Amino acid sequence: MRTDLSGHILQTIGLKNSSNFVFDNLFYFAIGRKGEIVVAFAFQNAIEIWDSAGSLRDEFCISGMPKRPREKIAPASLPGTFKGIPLDDVFRGVAVDGRDNIYLLAGEYSKVPNRDVYVLGRAGNVESILTLPRRSYHIFLGPRDELYSIENERMVVRRYALKGRE
Repeated sequence: MRTDLSGHILQTIGLKNSSNFVFDNLFYFAIGRKGEIVVAFAFQNAIEIWDSAGSLRDEFCISGMPKRPREKIAPASLPGTFKGIPLDDVFRGVAVDGRDNIYLLAGEYSKVPNRDVYVLGRAGNVESILTLPRRSYHIFLGPRDELYSIENERMVVRRYALKGRE
């Protein structure tokens, strides 16, 4: 959503992988240096790249991960029309560096759950996988492309230098 200084909505983007199922609409996003918006869905193996004008530029998924997480039956007492509730995150965060590489913090479906960070080229190809030393709840990149990770039950923020990415 883009707004003017008064808060009036100027533009919205209808994400391709969103739906009427509320868990399909939970996502992380990052904005690249050219204004492109990278969207990673929490409960879908889906990444979308949008330009600043609101046009879908690309979409892809990570090979080897399920399209959707495992689900459990929703209790009858839950309001709404939920049939299942996702048990695990597919992704837990996304960031974009100064070279437009995409960093995805994988959830429960990577080799080392909640610690693997997939580094993708602009076309969505996996360039490398970084494994953090501790379980992470979210990642972001600093102004000099340092990787920050929220860890220790969301009580600690750690900074990691990315060697070879200066």
